[in-house]
Amino acid sequence: MLATALACTAALHGPSHHRTPVASRAAVSHIAAIATALPPRVPTETIDGANRALEYAARRSPMILVVGGVYIDELHAMPGFPTEDSQQQAISVTRRRGGNAATTSCVVAQLAPPDATVQWMGTLPAPGAGDDSGVEFVLSSLNDHGVDTALTELVTPPTPGGFLGVPTATIILSAATGSRTIISSRRGLAEVSPAWFSSKLTEVLASSGSLVRPGWIHLETREYSSVVQLARHAREALTARASGPGSAAAAWKLSVEIEEVGVSVAEALELCACADVAFFSRDWAKKHAAELLGADDAADGDEHEALRLLRQLASRVGPHASTLVCAWGAQGAFALARSEPTRSSGPASQRWEPAFEPAVPVEHVVDSTGAGDSFNAGVITALAAGCPVSVALRDACAVAGQKVQQDGFYGLAEALPADGSRARWAVLDGIYA
Repeated sequence: MLATALACTAALHGPSHHRTPVASRAAVSHIAAIATALPPRVPTETIDGANRALEYAARRSPMILVVGGVYIDELHAMPGFPTEDSQQQAISVTRRRGGNAATTSCVVAQLAPPDATVQWMGTLPAPGAGDDSGVEFVLSSLNDHGVDTALTELVTPPTPGGFLGVPTATIILSAATGSRTIISSRRGLAEVSPAWFSSKLTEVLASSGSLVRPGWIHLETREYSSVVQLARHAREALTARASGPGSAAAAWKLSVEIEEVGVSVAEALELCACADVAFFSRDWAKKHAAELLGADDAADGDEHEALRLLRQLASRVGPHASTLVCAWGAQGAFALARSEPTRSSGPASQRWEPAFEPAVPVEHVVDSTGAGDSFNAGVITALAAGCPVSVALRDACAVAGQKVQQDGFYGLAEALPADGSRARWAVLDGIYA
């Protein structure tokens, strides 16, 4: 058993330049066992008639891969935001797993059908790097939510004897205003390396077989220089797969999340050139509004600022992008979906259909941390099921609205409308049953 666990850890480390530092055999075995608790599904391309039921299950069940960070969040609920150089007593303190990509994967695992494969790919300190208990904490949380963590890249310190920790975020929640303030640190841990992503994506695509199985890859954008490499490789891999026998990759999509205001418009467009779906944060949109709309832009009474911004982006994205999404807090969410061209179609920038969904009314904000990630999960799961953008926004707003009214992330699937993605997955299940 111990030898098997050590072998699993070695497989997670990949190339020799990711050598495991000196650590106890028990620590190495324990972390490897957690990381591989949910092994990848067995490829189904060679299944014969005796296992036909498994083939049908694979045909209808989606594979969703979410790439990005995982954090340990420490949430301090305060009566109000503390003033500088003061002391206040917290109402409560909660420690839980966080991070955009990790949270999105956990919510997707709730919203997707039970036989879906939901995987998280990110980096964590290797055993013995100094934070084994933190690694165990976040991996156990991901596994508890039904997320496969076998694609974890375990990273060693750059210098012998160095320290790496699980990224952390201290979050201050104000009961007076419902605001949240986040102070975060990567603790020396790098993002997913392009080499690791390339290698593991090849395995993921191979494991899906030649069946037309719904698939989705979602990339969180923190460090543009590294994420753009992942996006380009993913697009190349999906394009190559689409040209193969059966054009199986037609069912696979790539999405990117552009949240950080430091990502320039040019960099955002580079990411959009690779993606099918792009999520833009309200903060990013407001930061770059002047550049996109121009200083003399006059507000159009019939169209929200978010849609005007999305139209400017739509006029400049490449051919792959089909959906642009921007959540706007308490006002709701906006999107543009590329429509099929017709003989009477206007310029390419005009062949985009707008969609809007109002936010769920919320009387009291309990915890808004992760609401945006929950929203993204709702959109991804619905679009992966083949729902129209309007339905995806409705699902996503319902899930995000429920999230801000509760602590944590369990039970969010109960907020899904009965006629949304849940109904669509049921239809697909019936078709392939």
